[in-house]
Amino acid sequence: MTSTTSILELRQADSTLVNTNGDYEILLAKDIIINDGDVLALKNAFIDTKPEGNIVIDSDTTLTIQFMPYITDWLLTEDKQEYYNRDNSEALATKTVNGLDFVPYYYTDGGDIAGYQTITAVNYVSYPVEAFPTPPPSFTTTYSYINVAGQTIVFHTTVFRAFEPPLSGELVPDVLSGVVAKIGSFKLLTDVKLLQETFMDYAPNPIVISPIPPESDVWNPYIFTTTVVIPQGNYSPSFLSLYISEKLSQNNSQNLPTINSLAQTPFLKASRNYDVDQPMPNGALNPDGTPRVIGQEGTMYISTDNSLRFIFAEGKNYFIGSSQIALEYDTDSNKMVFQFLHFPMYDNATGTNISVRYQYYNNIDTNPIIATAKNGGILLTGLSSVDATGNSTNFWTDVLGFDLGVICVNSHAGYLTTVLGLSGLTQTLGTTTHGVNMTTGFAGIDTIVVKDQSKFYLEEPLTSFTDNILCSTINNTIALEASTTINQLINRYSHYIIQTDIVFRNTFTGINSFTNMNGIISKWYSSNNYTFSDGDGAIEYIHSGQPVYIKSIKVRILSSDKTIDPELGTDNTIFFQIIKSPQPKNIKN
Repeated sequence: MTSTTSILELRQADSTLVNTNGDYEILLAKDIIINDGDVLALKNAFIDTKPEGNIVIDSDTTLTIQFMPYITDWLLTEDKQEYYNRDNSEALATKTVNGLDFVPYYYTDGGDIAGYQTITAVNYVSYPVEAFPTPPPSFTTTYSYINVAGQTIVFHTTVFRAFEPPLSGELVPDVLSGVVAKIGSFKLLTDVKLLQETFMDYAPNPIVISPIPPESDVWNPYIFTTTVVIPQGNYSPSFLSLYISEKLSQNNSQNLPTINSLAQTPFLKASRNYDVDQPMPNGALNPDGTPRVIGQEGTMYISTDNSLRFIFAEGKNYFIGSSQIALEYDTDSNKMVFQFLHFPMYDNATGTNISVRYQYYNNIDTNPIIATAKNGGILLTGLSSVDATGNSTNFWTDVLGFDLGVICVNSHAGYLTTVLGLSGLTQTLGTTTHGVNMTTGFAGIDTIVVKDQSKFYLEEPLTSFTDNILCSTINNTIALEASTTINQLINRYSHYIIQTDIVFRNTFTGINSFTNMNGIISKWYSSNNYTFSDGDGAIEYIHSGQPVYIKSIKVRILSSDKTIDPELGTDNTIFFQIIKSPQPKNIKN
């Protein structure tokens, strides 16, 4: 007895009866006869899961980016004055180069902040213990409020759960400390459904407040805001990242600005923009709505770890912020990446090659520190989005894949009192880390190797850091990577189900029952634009009874929720194999 195998190719591109991508019918070139004992099984499936334009934006969306600029201290000692450390109320005599990042702060007199409150906690009510025996994970929530400069500020913080589920009705505090907000302005922007999906009831009155001391002075970091509008449409990840980067770049001056004419550039300013009597560079307003100017207290530069502060010496002028803004799509990781949120350091020979360098520390040439390949940059403090109707959306998380509680600096981590030689309250920042919420140039061991071509194979030891500088060019950066891949964001399920409409009656049973289910395709196996299977998840059908004829086959590629995936492309192909049962040979008498 012998058996034969036939292959059926069911290719969507060959079909003239396509309802939608992944739902089509193939008219066979000739009828296929299925005899008693014949086996029909899925052999291969190639599903077009990542077509160009697979990010669908249903409504015009406005992205809001809020950030703080900073400058990295490679300054000469004579460039700084009123140099204080955290534990000393007197100005320090030695103004050393330290490589720390300093954020500009502005002053608000306590008598000017009537009508404001200090938010101390946001509370949620948990479900009973029996509702979730395993504690759900932490999640990021987004809030907004009006600060003492009249700006609407967006920020994010993470709600953590206890290992033991709290009892019904117990309050679970969110970690907030000392956010100074205009009365009635504090709002939760996170969709309440998200809280419900994470096994939390949203408390009817979640904000617990206490009045700010009426006479306390406040030092707050300058917060800048810029927006990008993304029109409704379909976008490839690469094009979407390029579009956002270009729009952010267009927020800068279109002319060739000098260091003194950067007033219109939100990401990069000159330190003179922060001088006394200048308009607030972030566009802050007085309570009466008039433009606010920098007061006689001037601008204070405070390190991100709150250990040091200074002001610029008279006549000094430096860039503060980022000269490059770049959101990119990394095809290798399938994630969005902020590649540049910093002002690179350039070599001292050409001034055009991005470099890292080693510099003196405490004016001792045998004690160098690495200059981390940046002159400054920006720290993201809030990322939010609204649709065309003004409703808040989760674009940054659900479309771009960023964990806002990670990449955004918590600029509301609390207030310090009577530090750094200042009076009143000084707002502190959360932790800042390269590759987490800061970008910079990559600095490897190669940066310290002397690049003298005549001695390339005989390196001489470094014995001196002449001229306070040693440069080494680089071509990569430490970037901020999204936590979720684009494919995971677009297709939030684990597998596909192949359903064919033929005369057979295989059954697939779960919450619902389906017939004619011929294969289960894991999304684990993906390459380029495709999810594929070699038939491991095939459900075989063995025919029993009289022969049947197949003239056409309808194919439906279903997601795990038993619906057609709207993001599928056009190049879908399913291969079936027919294994003919062995037929007995004719026996001659």
